This record gives sequence, structure tokens and C-alpha cells, in this order.
Amino acid sequence: MVPFRVTAAAYHANASPSVSLERGAYRLRAPQTRSHLEPEPTHPPPRNRRPPQGTYLMRISLSVLVLIVLLTFACLSCFALAYHLYSTRWGARSVDQLYRSTDWLQVNAFPYDAPLLQPNLEERYMTYLPHSGFHNQRISLENALMLSYLLNRTLIIPPVRLGRKPLRYMNSTTLSENINLGHKEGLQYCLIVPTTLVVPPECFDYFDYTYIPWNWLVNLTQLVSFLPLKPIQLWGMSLEQMQSKLKLNTMDMNLLLDDSPYQYQFQDLPLAELKPSNKYLKQIFIQDLTTNFTGRLLQLGTLFGSSRLLLRNVTTASLHKTVRQNMVFSNPLLISIALSIRDKISSPYIGVQLRISEGIFETNSISNVYEIWWKLVHVCYGYSEAESKELERVLLHPNDVGVRGLNSSLFRPQYQLDNRFQLLTARRPACRRGLHTNLLLLPLNAPLYLSTDVEDPSAERLLSIFFRTFPCVLMLPDFADELKPLQALHNPDDGLGLTKFMLPFLDAMVMGHASRTVTTRGSTFGTFVEDVLWRSLHQQRG
Repeated sequence: MVPFRVTAAAYHANASPSVSLERGAYRLRAPQTRSHLEPEPTHPPPRNRRPPQGTYLMRISLSVLVLIVLLTFACLSCFALAYHLYSTRWGARSVDQLYRSTDWLQVNAFPYDAPLLQPNLEERYMTYLPHSGFHNQRISLENALMLSYLLNRTLIIPPVRLGRKPLRYMNSTTLSENINLGHKEGLQYCLIVPTTLVVPPECFDYFDYTYIPWNWLVNLTQLVSFLPLKPIQLWGMSLEQMQSKLKLNTMDMNLLLDDSPYQYQFQDLPLAELKPSNKYLKQIFIQDLTTNFTGRLLQLGTLFGSSRLLLRNVTTASLHKTVRQNMVFSNPLLISIALSIRDKISSPYIGVQLRISEGIFETNSISNVYEIWWKLVHVCYGYSEAESKELERVLLHPNDVGVRGLNSSLFRPQYQLDNRFQLLTARRPACRRGLHTNLLLLPLNAPLYLSTDVEDPSAERLLSIFFRTFPCVLMLPDFADELKPLQALHNPDDGLGLTKFMLPFLDAMVMGHASRTVTTRGSTFGTFVEDVLWRSLHQQRG
């Protein structure tokens, strides 16, 4: 039998730990456990070494820095490209290149800063905030001229804003901000935006309004001849602009602000002699403005309102009336066109102004239409009350009876109608419909010039009674040939054509040439035509 033998490896694997002496110290040595099949390692296995902490952070910081530089460069490039596209979009042509004409037909830009290059540091000024339509602005200017005269201050006159979207009244602070935002500096590119592109927001209302100086429309020299201190017209009306141009400091500017359109009324007699106003919240003695406001600039809010100034002094009241009478339009082109339309009508005609499209005028449109129709038939054409009622029955309700149902027995003998035939002449303009052939209705064939705020008068049901009663109703669009000179009229400030802005003035001037006028109750346009234009033009003619 072969004796059992144990290998050395097995012997050592099963052996207990042993203690050996090494260099004078005891060391506990574990037994060997590696299998004899495993190869003896020749060198230690490699380990993943992490770079030093400082080097790692430096690499990250460098990457972030490069990324920031690239993003900054990209942002600057985008902004530069956007600015280039904005500044050169649509050809960026100036309005001066579009309209270089210096002919009198053009509206001249404001040359009114020149007197302010060397302002008098002792001079005192006054201004106000205009709003609403042209005639409200006109009344405000009339009141401002009188106040500047009574306060002995130089009046700063803002430009006239024209258009179908006027600035409505707001409290003084808001109104002042809207006036300043309404100017068009730097927006002339709106003229040349291609129709294929979306209109920029800042150009939405660019074509709805324009500004012109007062002296282009009226004879401002004659209007202000009574003032010892001649007014100044300024384009920019912000407090900052006036402060800069007039060399004012903060203490020089006094503001009398309002929060309602009828807050202040100004009068020339002490308050103790007056009764409280039912319309205005507070009455101010004009001389108190001199005492309480000593700054070089006095800015008022709204001055609109025919009763804004209560002038009891006979001389002052007469001067105020003179100012209003001098508000006639003096532009040569408008005068020429109005005269050509008057001559084209040739026959003596009656002018009618009918406002029925806004506010209280729309609310009272039915009663206003009937009132004007009755005045025309009964007062202007001379029919008696009974005759007028019969005309109303057959003309206002043609489907019921028609003209053939006219009761001729209610009319006076024909020889009494001779005065009404004086309105007829041998020549007459082209009329819209056939003339009346009934002998009793012949006076109604006389031309009637109609001025209205309705967009399409011929389609307006309320106006149909005028077209049925008066066959020869004429309106401004009927005179296309006479209006052609307006096509050459442009405003070099914003580049807009002024044809549509001038039509209301021509409407008023043509009505002023009429033999008689009938206007809508409460309309500032109608009051101006009857009290100013009609009187002025007929005095010149007579």
C-alpha cells in the first residue's frame, strides 16, 4: 500500500498562521491560499488614476468661457443683423425725397423755432391742450387768444390735428401724454410699407390723421393783430420740449390741470358778482390767474366750449366776437375750389348740413331730419303750414298716395308762388333724378347742396326724404373735376395726401356761398358755417 502524501501547498493551506521574527519584530503571517494553477503575477495590475483637482477645474472653466464667448458673439450678431434689417427695411426713403415741392400748394413745415433761439428770459407764456375735432380745436384757440390777451402772456399755439379719429377729451395728464405720442417723428417709413407685408403696429393709425399749422388754414396775422405779444407756434408741445426751447426751470412752470371737460370757467368780473354756473364746476376770476400763477409758463387743460369764457366787459366781449369772425378759411387753393363749385352749381342754392352719425346726433337723428326738412319746405321754399303738411303727406309717404294724390286745393293760387321761382335759373347742374313736373312742386327743383357725416348718403334711409322731395340734391363728390387740384396737395411733414382732410373745409365753404343755410341743432360745424363763413362771404359779396 502506497502511503498517503500531502503536498506542500495543501499543507500550507491548512496550516495555522505562524509567527516569524523579521528584523527584530514579530509579524503575523497568513498562510498561502493561491491555487497552484494561477500564474505568478509579474507586475501589479494598472489602476485608473484621476488627474489633479486643479487641472480638472481649469478644463471645465475654459469650456464654459468658450461657450459664453460664442453665445455673446451670436447675440451681438443677431442684434446687429436685426438693426440693419430694421433701419434699411422697405427702402428707407425720406419724405423729403418723395415731396420736394416748395409750391404754395404744399403745407410748409413748422419754421417757428427760429424766434426761440434767443428766448427772452423775462417773457411769460401760456398754452393749452387741444382735443376733439377741428371746430372744438378752433373754439379752444379763440378762447386761448383772449386769455393770453387778458393775462398779457405770449400764447404758444399747438398745430391743428385733422382726421376722422380725433383725440377725445381726457384728464389733463392723460391728454398731454396722448398728444405727445401722436406725433410722427421717425415713422415716415410707414408710407412705403409694401401691401404684401404685415403693417407694423406703430403704423396702424399713421394715415388716419395729420397735423398742419394754423397759419396755413387761416390768416393768423390778421387774427392776432390785437395782441401786444405775438403768439408762437410750436410743433412739439411736451413740457420737456417747451422747457428746453424756452429756457425754463422747474419752478417756472405752472399747471392748471382738469379732470372733467367742464371743470373751469374763466370770467372777467369778480366772483361775488356772479351766480354759480350750472355747467361748470368752478369759476375762476381771470385776474386771479395773474396773482396765483407767477411762473413764466402757464399750461391750462381744455379750453373747448363756447361759454368757457364769460366776458361781461363790453370791449372785451366785442373783441372776442371779432376773433371768432376772423376764423374764416384763407387758404388760396380752398378758396379757388369752393368758388369753382359755386359757379358750377350756377343757380342760387340752399345749403343743408345734417349730422346724424355720432353720439347725441345719432340719438336725435329722426327728429333732426324731420326738423331740417320742415325748415326747408316751410321757411326756405316759402310753403305755408297747410301746404307743408300736404307735401309731407305725399312726399314722405310716396307708397301710400304718391304725388298724383296731392290735394291742390290746399295750395295758394299760382301767382303767389312767384317768389319761389326766383330760386330757379335757366342753367342748372346735372341732378340725381328727374325734376318735378307738377306746377305746385316746381320750386322744389331748385338745387340743394347737402353736407353730411354719413359715409354713403344715397344708401341712408333717413336721407331718402330729401332725395324724394328735392330732385336736385348735390354733394361734394359730385364735383370730381373741381376737386382734382387737391390731388397735388401733400403734407411734407408726414408725406400724406391731404385730399380727404380738406373735404370738410370745402363742404363748409360751399355752404357758406349758399343763398340760405339750414344746419343741425347743436353742431359746432353748422354754427360756424352760419355765424362765421356765411356772414363773411356774403358781406364780401355785398
